Amino acid sequence: MALARTYPHGVPSWVDIERPDPHGAAEFYAGLFGRAFQDALPTGAPEASLIASLDGRDVAAIGSGSASSPWRTYVAVDDAGAAARAVTRAGGT
Repeated sequence: MALARTYPHGVPSWVDIERPDPHGAAEFYAGLFGRAFQDALPTGAPEASLIASLDGRDVAAIGSGSASSPWRTYVAVDDAGAAARAVTRAGGT
């Protein structure tokens, strides 16, 4: 059974990126940050989804995709609708 995670409202809760060579990117980030990577998809899957862990905790993901993909940061919110309305009120999209 997976451990349920909770994060306070407004706190970054996940990061991920897509790369044409996710295994090569994982090798780079493993050396840079000391992370271990495990493939989250079955053997032989046409794409990769690698989960990075540090000290036994999942911290990020690298998937198959475009070379121009930036790191995406996900922020925890208590109410997604309320957060979206606040962004709109502040002029964001």
